Amino acid sequence: MPRILILGGYGNAGLHIARLLRQETQAALILAGRSQQKAEAAAAPLHATARRVDAADPHSLAQALEGVDLLVNASSTIHYTASIAEAAIQARADYFDIQLSSPRKWDVLRRLLPRIHAAKRCFLTDGGYHPGMPAALIRYAAAHLDTVRSAIASSVMRLPWRTFRFSPESVAEFTQELREYRPLYYSGGRWRQSWSQTRLVDFGPPWSVQRCAPMALEELHELPEKLAGLEETGFYANAFDGFTSNLVIPLGVLIVNYLPAGTSLFERLFLWSAQRFADPPFAVVLEVDVEGMRNGQPRRMRLRVEHHDAYFFTAVPAVACLLQYLDGSVRRPGLSCQANAVEPERFYHDLARLGLRTGSAVPAA
Repeated sequence: MPRILILGGYGNAGLHIARLLRQETQAALILAGRSQQKAEAAAAPLHATARRVDAADPHSLAQALEGVDLLVNASSTIHYTASIAEAAIQARADYFDIQLSSPRKWDVLRRLLPRIHAAKRCFLTDGGYHPGMPAALIRYAAAHLDTVRSAIASSVMRLPWRTFRFSPESVAEFTQELREYRPLYYSGGRWRQSWSQTRLVDFGPPWSVQRCAPMALEELHELPEKLAGLEETGFYANAFDGFTSNLVIPLGVLIVNYLPAGTSLFERLFLWSAQRFADPPFAVVLEVDVEGMRNGQPRRMRLRVEHHDAYFFTAVPAVACLLQYLDGSVRRPGLSCQANAVEPERFYHDLARLGLRTGSAVPAA
């Protein structure tokens, strides 16, 4: 029976992951975080173990990982990636995270890659929804076509921000995301960066047309090599109301990059704006639009996945990947993105089986 420690296991996404793993597996679960009391309260109904773990303390990590087979990092601790990953290697535990597709994180994990291989550990990163789903769904759609010319993933997300309580770490991680934000997309045989290269995407009612901005995801960088003939790909997202998206976020990008002394003021402004203008309907939608040829004729594959709870939307693809890890399908030494490690057809069907609403995958003329 595998022993899985979920760092951040009583958090918004971590607890969903724990519940789904309990539902789907016989794994021994350990819910961990800085609060022993919160860990115990979350662990009790799941018949799981609770542990107090401070990601900033290597000794705490080492103790928590004794006898653990897999570390699932579901906490807002991206700045502790090095210590967490090193602790997993030393404990001879495999590793999976649902954190942002951050250059900082990738730099750390790539630097550790020789040690990951030497220890014969499986490291899966960029798990969850975004990153985690776009390239996997593109691969699934592409398998139904003979050739692919264009593969675009788009998402709209609206959350009931007024009901959320954010830890300082979560707010700081969002600020860091703005600092590292890269509006990358692939066109004409190369990756390009442009703040103005937005797309108007019709998500249908009640969303209608939304202006979505490009967002760099590491998982997409493998697609031009995997899909011969690919001319265009990218991930485009709209995550906030118009005021927050069009005024507050651009202002935040300027502040965190050029006026760092104003970062705390921006964080307060962002929270106020996101909560003040958060209106229903609340949901997350991810669409993938893949165009190419099939049997000599132009064809399009359109996929749609949605759910009203953004944290559940993150947890389901993470668990769909972990199920493939637990049966050995993706458990191999090295470092991989979730989206490029999973078998895409099984992954897509597990999204629906585990609770997300998926659209038709039939090729459209």
